[in-house]
Amino acid sequence: MKKLLFVLVTVFSFFSCTGRNHINISINKDYAIEPGTKWARIKEPLASYKREADFESETVAGGRKGEIEMIRGLSRNKGNTWYLLEKGWLSDESVDVYSNYLRAKNSN
Repeated sequence: MKKLLFVLVTVFSFFSCTGRNHINISINKDYAIEPGTKWARIKEPLASYKREADFESETVAGGRKGEIEMIRGLSRNKGNTWYLLEKGWLSDESVDVYSNYLRAKNSN
């Protein structure tokens, strides 16, 4: 009887562990905290991405408050700091800068 109970418990344990949903943990490299990587979060209701780091430059795209992008470059022009993002250049008047993505995401 003990052997039968042991076999049943073993078989039940084996089959109860198979076929379960797996939890996939995905770590997107954009969330990585890397030294030197900065993130920009748009702070104005609407922002105009510029082709070049200048207010007189052509607008190439638009952005909305709360959008977050990795900073790809920096330029200082006529007393303003400009940040190169994926869609174009935004001035320091349009964005807040954060040291990592999670800080930018959780900011108000």
